[in-house]
Amino acid sequence: MKTKKILAPLGALLVFSHYAAAGAALPDSGWYGFDWLHPENAECVKMTKKLLARFKSCEYRADGGFAGDNVETYECTVNEHVQYLVFKNKKICNDQLDVMESIGGSL
Repeated sequence: MKTKKILAPLGALLVFSHYAAAGAALPDSGWYGFDWLHPENAECVKMTKKLLARFKSCEYRADGGFAGDNVETYECTVNEHVQYLVFKNKKICNDQLDVMESIGGSL
């Protein structure tokens, strides 16, 4: 039982240390994002440690967002079929999702 308690945090540490070593950026837990490759099902979800651990890569943009809104954005890839756009809070996420839907779901 003690082994499980040690291995779980160690696994998370290895995932996050991989990003740190590679110089990659990850959004903080508590940010919100949606899978923009599937606009028909897109909804803003809170970034959890479990979801963040699924990201293979993330790219930070200080001037991201749709329609030139210049909001802090992370583009995070899970795989070739799932990619999240992640924003600082739920309001910004919902605003960006609304804009994406209004322009047809493309960057």
